[in-house]
Amino acid sequence: MKQVLQYRRSGATRVVDVPAPLTPHGGLLVQNHFSLISPGTERMLVEASGANLVSTALHRKDLVKQVVDKAARDGIPATVESVRSRLDVAIPLGYSCAGFVLDVGPAARQMFARGERVACAGAGQANHAEVVAVPRNLTVRVPEAVSLQDAAFVTVGAIALQGIRTSEAHLGEACVVIGLGLVGQLTVQLLRAAGCRVFGIDVTPDRVELARSIGADAACLRSDPDLVEQVRAFTLGRGADAILIAAAANSSDPVILAPSLARDRAIVVAVGMIGMDVPRNAYYEKELQLRLSRSYGPGRYDSTYEEQGVDYPVGYVRWTEQRNMEGFLDLVASGAVQPSRLVTHRFPIAEAERAYQVVTGQTPEPYLGILLEYPRVAPADAPTAARIEILVPRAPQPLAGAPRIGVIGAGNFARSVLLPALKKIDAAQLRGVVTASAASAHQTAARFGFAYAATDWRQVVDDPQIDAVMIATRHDLHASIAAAALRAGKSVFLEKPMALNNEDLDDLLEAWRSSGRILQIGFNRRFAPTYQKLKSLFAARRAPLVMSYRVNAGAVPDSSWVIDPVEGGGRMIGEVCHMVDTLLDLVGAPVRTVHAQAIGAGSGDDVVLILGFDDGSVGTIVYASGGDRSLPKEYLEVMGGGRAAVLDDFLSVRLYAAGSKRASGGRLGRQDKGHAAELAAFVDALRHGRPSPVDPELAAHVTRVTFAAVESARDGLPIQV
Repeated sequence: MKQVLQYRRSGATRVVDVPAPLTPHGGLLVQNHFSLISPGTERMLVEASGANLVSTALHRKDLVKQVVDKAARDGIPATVESVRSRLDVAIPLGYSCAGFVLDVGPAARQMFARGERVACAGAGQANHAEVVAVPRNLTVRVPEAVSLQDAAFVTVGAIALQGIRTSEAHLGEACVVIGLGLVGQLTVQLLRAAGCRVFGIDVTPDRVELARSIGADAACLRSDPDLVEQVRAFTLGRGADAILIAAAANSSDPVILAPSLARDRAIVVAVGMIGMDVPRNAYYEKELQLRLSRSYGPGRYDSTYEEQGVDYPVGYVRWTEQRNMEGFLDLVASGAVQPSRLVTHRFPIAEAERAYQVVTGQTPEPYLGILLEYPRVAPADAPTAARIEILVPRAPQPLAGAPRIGVIGAGNFARSVLLPALKKIDAAQLRGVVTASAASAHQTAARFGFAYAATDWRQVVDDPQIDAVMIATRHDLHASIAAAALRAGKSVFLEKPMALNNEDLDDLLEAWRSSGRILQIGFNRRFAPTYQKLKSLFAARRAPLVMSYRVNAGAVPDSSWVIDPVEGGGRMIGEVCHMVDTLLDLVGAPVRTVHAQAIGAGSGDDVVLILGFDDGSVGTIVYASGGDRSLPKEYLEVMGGGRAAVLDDFLSVRLYAAGSKRASGGRLGRQDKGHAAELAAFVDALRHGRPSPVDPELAAHVTRVTFAAVESARDGLPIQV
């Protein structure tokens, strides 16, 4: 299918053939007929992508600091690869569209049916693409009286409507709208429909005239010298009851202008993205309220509402995103709002690049509402193929016996760490890559030289031309996909964790034991060169070891999928497993007891573990999220048998024995956590028929230790493993 993508590195906007998305469990698959380009938001996004790195650095000093901090913490090479992976991502454009339902996920079938006309919202979901996958709470039916062309305005209309709700404008009140772009023009019409008197302000004469023609009681240019007097006369000398700023500009002029137009205790609402240098005295003297309207209503940025489909009770939250979308379309159906009067351009999806040339000014002509149109084909003929072939430059002839590898999951970690390392292995052929995002699948395949891109993991698992699969999806999918791949006769490299519960872990082990294939878990730290030096120091030891592993993990947002108990399993299972595996590999004996003390709310972000090993060794793991980012992340001290060693964040190691010290590496060196070595070992095992470099039984033991740690942290008691 065709989709519009924005490339951050080059700044180019392209129409690209990508695989179609799958039907979400709690959402819909929609065949687009129209999608709307948002002139303000999308212009700013395209222009930001076109800016060079120096310009970006000047405007985003916060990002510069993050890069500098990462370089100091992880080393320059790792930082360069991380930045590159983020720049190389293709961004899907668009967030407002309308079309017909092709398919409905199981959790949305009571709300929608195939063949219905719907309008959809959501950045990254309601994209400029022939087929889109959207959650149920970001989709609404289109009333019979509304054309799909008008319905494509649904997101922008909901934004305007939410701005009015935030302003608390009432019947008969005098309102000023600053900025008469797409959102501003819809705001004018909605305010008129609500029984308000409206005064519009813009910098462009044709938009001022358009506002007058569609319902504004009065309007003028921002440059008019008597602007304030005109507004005062319009409001009978009182000042405006509400001021809605719908402009999209870096300037703070709208927020500076507003107090001169407002009455005492009026409400000023920032709907668009503007500068926020607020003149305190001007707002204080009139006791004005400055409010920010958050997108298209309650539910925005709440993954529970948007992605999981959990609605807010109407008795408590009358107007959610979805209900604002419905309300807007109802007003369109009544004729009170006429989006079609705002349309200035229509382009076929194949010519979308021309549309963005208009938006960015490369084609200098006035514009407002720009619609992209899609081919009218029967649902059976809709472009729903979940796989596309990638035309790549002719690659060198692979080595004889080189395994053919497919990759499932290509998030930032895979793109910045695993895939660059895998691509450098001459003895591996990259066959196919799968991600849920069509844009990401296409970009990843093109960048790393895969033969095809897909959105359905079964394309790789069922491919007879693939020998092995690397799985780097979100954690809840690890065990089931790995088990399916093993049962399909594929060897598997599986990123940690193996599973999120014992049932899935047992099923994965059964699939591996009966497959005769390799299963390697991504416990990379045991392959790190600095760790290997530390381990060799204690190779001949007879006495138990005392080990202290400190992790300055850093906090993750509460909304992160990593700490979601269903999707990510929490950081104890998802990351502390690395530390457990490292200590277990060093000791060479299983863990027998686990005692975990959670700190704070016990979410697993901050925890102290004490591990007792079968040979008498003891290890502590201090995993803390509240430290300063400048402190190196990982620090391991080991003592036993008259020897000692210190591993400093996989940058350096200090070895102490026989009264002397040996050191290698340093803070300015290259951090190597063993990712390249673990992948090389996996490919070598594939080529030569060797066992897995990481014993799956031991990896399963590590996983069960983390399950026990979660239980111990919850109950406050030691657990026998």
